[in-house]
Amino acid sequence: MRFRSRHASALLVILAVGACGELDPVATYEPITDPSALFMGLTLNHHAINLSTEAPYDELQLVATPRSASGSPISGLPPVDYRSSDTTRLWVSADGLLRARRPGSNLTVIAEIVTSDNIRRADTAFVNVIDGAPPQVETFTLDLVPPAEPLWEIMPIGGVPVGVLLSLSGISVTNTLPLRVLDADGQPVTGLQVRYASLDPVATVNPRFAGVTVVDSGQARITAETFAYGVTLADTITYTVTLPRVNGFQFLMNADSTLTMKPSSVTIRAGGYVGWINTNPAPVAIEFDDPSAASMIPEVCDALGPSHCEDGDVSPFEGSGGFVAGARGRRFDVPGTYTFRTSSGEEGSIVVRAVAAP
Repeated sequence: MRFRSRHASALLVILAVGACGELDPVATYEPITDPSALFMGLTLNHHAINLSTEAPYDELQLVATPRSASGSPISGLPPVDYRSSDTTRLWVSADGLLRARRPGSNLTVIAEIVTSDNIRRADTAFVNVIDGAPPQVETFTLDLVPPAEPLWEIMPIGGVPVGVLLSLSGISVTNTLPLRVLDADGQPVTGLQVRYASLDPVATVNPRFAGVTVVDSGQARITAETFAYGVTLADTITYTVTLPRVNGFQFLMNADSTLTMKPSSVTIRAGGYVGWINTNPAPVAIEFDDPSAASMIPEVCDALGPSHCEDGDVSPFEGSGGFVAGARGRRFDVPGTYTFRTSSGEEGSIVVRAVAAP
C-alpha cells in the first residue's frame, strides 16, 4: 500500500508537470508609442449654446469627435453617450440632437465615451434657453473702443494687495475682455453663454467667465465664441503683454515681533506704481537712495487723503488702523534701478523698465 501510494504520488507530480508545460504563455503587451493611436480627448463642436423655445431656434446638432494625443480624429471607439442636466428644459437624443423645451440657464450637456478598458473621455457644453422669439445678434466683437489699447500687464503676486489699494482709489488693475454683443439697433444683447480661450501660453482665460491671467510677456491671442439662436459667432483679439504697472512689497511679522519684507526686489514698467503693505502694529518707514525718483500716486492721494500724498521717502506707517492706514505707494516714471532701506533693517530694490509701444 505504501509503495503504491508513493508511486501514485510520483505519477501525479509527473502529470502535473506535464500539464504545466501545456499552459498558454503569459500575454505581453507592447506600449503604444504612436500619438495618433492614443485616445486622449473628446471635443464637442459647440461649447457655449443659446437656444429659444421658438422654432427653428430650439434645435442644434451636437457632434462629439474623439481625438488622439496628436489632436487628430480617432475611430474604432464605442458610441458617444450624451446626457442633459435637466431633460425637462433641454432634451438630447442618443446621437446628440438638442431640443429646447423650457427656459433655463447654465444647463449642461455632457458627451462621454468609455472604452472597454475603462478609459473615459468627456466634454461639456453649457446652454441657455429663453422663451419666445430670440434677439438677432448683429455685432459680436472683442475690438477695443478707442482710446483703449490692446495692452495687458503681468500682475505679480506682490501686486495683489497694492491692486486692492488702487481699487479703493477707483483705479482698475485687472485684465478684462471687452466683449460687445449688440442687436440690429445697437442695443446690448445680454445673458449669452460664451466660451473664451487663449491661443498662446503667455495668458490663460477662464473659458466661461473671461477671467484673464497673464504669465509672461509677449503676444496673446484671445478668442470668444458662441452659438446664438441659429448662428455661430466668433472673434479674436491680440494683446501685447507687458511688464507690470503695479507691484509691491509686504511686511510679515516674525515670532519675535520683528518684521520681514517680501520680496526683496520688484519690477515695474515706467510710470508704474509700487506699494508697501504693513498690516502689523509695528510701524515701518522707508528711505530711498534717490528720493526724487519716487512720487505720490495722484489718484490715491485724491481718494485717500493726506497720508497718501507724500513724495520721496515714506513716513512710518502701520496697519492697526486698517488696510488703508497700513498701505503706502509711490510712482516711478524714469527707467532705472532704485534701492531703499526700511526702518526694520532690510534693503530692497525697484527695477523700472521702459516698455515698447504695442
